[in-house]
Amino acid sequence: MSTGAVAPAPPPRPPTGAADLGSRRRDAEQRLMLAHDELARATAEVAALRGAHGPTDEPPRPADLFDHELARTRPAPRRDPPPLTAADWPTCVEPNRLLAHVAGAVSERKLRLVTAAAARLAWDILPPEMREAVETAERLADGLATADELQWYRTRLAPYQHAGGPPTARRWCLPGPDRDAFYLVFAATYRADMVRRLHGGGAWMAGSAAHAGRIAPLVRDIVGKPFHSATIHPGWLTPDVRGLAAAAYHDRAFDRLPLLADALADAGCDDEAVLSHCRGSGPHARGCWVVDLVLGNE
Repeated sequence: MSTGAVAPAPPPRPPTGAADLGSRRRDAEQRLMLAHDELARATAEVAALRGAHGPTDEPPRPADLFDHELARTRPAPRRDPPPLTAADWPTCVEPNRLLAHVAGAVSERKLRLVTAAAARLAWDILPPEMREAVETAERLADGLATADELQWYRTRLAPYQHAGGPPTARRWCLPGPDRDAFYLVFAATYRADMVRRLHGGGAWMAGSAAHAGRIAPLVRDIVGKPFHSATIHPGWLTPDVRGLAAAAYHDRAFDRLPLLADALADAGCDDEAVLSHCRGSGPHARGCWVVDLVLGNE
């Protein structure tokens, strides 16, 4: 006599030859990945030969190919924005508009420090390898590391963005904050020619778009005020001024910048732009234009 109970369905059986199918699938995925990489290399080579990327220090390397693809696939702006004015500069929240305005007038060192400062916005979630990459970029800006050292990190990080990357890296290629942070770290590892055209870089554009409102003030802090020509009188460079600026730069002791303003004022500095920048709320980063002026950095 039936009790009305329904017997549970038997577990599904694996298809015949499941192990063989899995092996064939993995083999197909591997061949697809290799074909994709070969296509990317060929595409980059053709683009380079046609001059699509402009003059470079060296041919594109495989580690940089996805950056070119990001730049190519980003939507074009609807219209050219009007030129920035002195009134626009302090309030503009588009970092790449700021960078485009000063293109060619800002040193490669400062542009690299902009990328490092942006990457440090995600410092708390970055693994050691990415932090080391950012620190190496900063050392390169100061002449304390080589381009080959930074290339090593770029080569290590590039596989994070394709299916063949290590399992621990897959979180960094999924849409969201992790991928945005990765883009900023990768931008910090750009070659010299890529840094010099930073506002057109694929990874930089993608990462900076996600944090535009926080990155624009960092650009202003490092680049300075293009509508204001500031100089530091040699007589203002007292031991206190030099010591406070050095601490701010090397130790990231930006809380001492108000003290730097006081020391500059005591030494006779009457440049309100310099003093107000040091006394402002920031943000400040390595490469701050006032600190660089005091230390003689370009």
